[in-house]
Amino acid sequence: MTELKRSYPYPRQLLLNGVYDLTEGTGGKIQKLAEEGEILGEREVYGNKSTFLFALSGTEDSCTLQIGVYSPAPGLSSAGELRALNFLFDSLDQLIENELHALERRAGQERDL
Repeated sequence: MTELKRSYPYPRQLLLNGVYDLTEGTGGKIQKLAEEGEILGEREVYGNKSTFLFALSGTEDSCTLQIGVYSPAPGLSSAGELRALNFLFDSLDQLIENELHALERRAGQERDL
């Protein structure tokens, strides 16, 4: 299984919400596994629908996310699998950045009241 791993200085719940947004938010299916912190999610990337294994580990303050290509789209090359994984991580990074900016704006608005 092709997989990549990244560490984040964010709470586990923020990453978990991002994983749900990456899959369910785009019409994909999601399934929690018996193993704590593991989720199977289906997602179309660059026109290829694959199933990915998302594994979260860490503490409340920092987390590591590992994403693996659990069931690749038919004919997807190894290079295509890596592009899909990088796309998912880049998309997750953007979702987290957007969420953090929204939280900062809300906090600033509350201070102004």
